[in-house]
Amino acid sequence: MKLTSSFTTNVNTKAVREAVGKAARLGTRDTIVSIASDVVKGSPILTGNNRRSIAFEVSGMGPSAQASIEGRRPTDTWELPSGRVVDDREIEGAVYSTSGYGGKLETDGIHPTYFQPALDRNAKDLVPNIKKYMGQG
Repeated sequence: MKLTSSFTTNVNTKAVREAVGKAARLGTRDTIVSIASDVVKGSPILTGNNRRSIAFEVSGMGPSAQASIEGRRPTDTWELPSGRVVDDREIEGAVYSTSGYGGKLETDGIHPTYFQPALDRNAKDLVPNIKKYMGQG
């Protein structure tokens, strides 16, 4: 005995992949902006140089030339001299300091001071942010 089954679908998988990718990128962007804002607010202040040096990027969206997060000016440099830190072929986000000593400020004491706490506070919002753009949030 031979059983044969066939089926057809009307799902446009390319469109679905694109919609999910777009939602993931936008949700990542929202999460990265929140993390960057908290990093800026939590950055130790002596001269304000490190605070002004906090930058962020989300793949596929270009460098963040201007952003409305505390401590930034439109004239501040957003990307490293060597170029982008995220791969535009992937869905990635990055928050970093370009001061040259931001990492030392983060790890100078016993506990992380501003990057890790900002990540811990905001990482939980990634999935809800993605769902928001999928129409589920």
